[in-house]
Amino acid sequence: MRMPILLVGFVLAGCGPVASDPVCDEYILAVEAHDDATGADTDTTSFAAGGACWDNADNADLCEQACAAGLGWLERSSPGQATD
Repeated sequence: MRMPILLVGFVLAGCGPVASDPVCDEYILAVEAHDDATGADTDTTSFAAGGACWDNADNADLCEQACAAGLGWLERSSPGQATD
């Protein structure tokens, strides 16, 4: 009976909150700089520490990919502006 208990433990370990990823911290800063330059008001709360992105590992993986893609887009569309 020990095997099922260990398996449940491993499954549940992946279901809890996850630490935010540095790429999303960079993305938030880049979005804020872009918003300041363009007058936009982008909601990045999901990507911030404690946001919905970090509720579980699946969300975290998707958010890390989204942050990296968004950061890349901002850098390509606004050279020198995205991370200033």
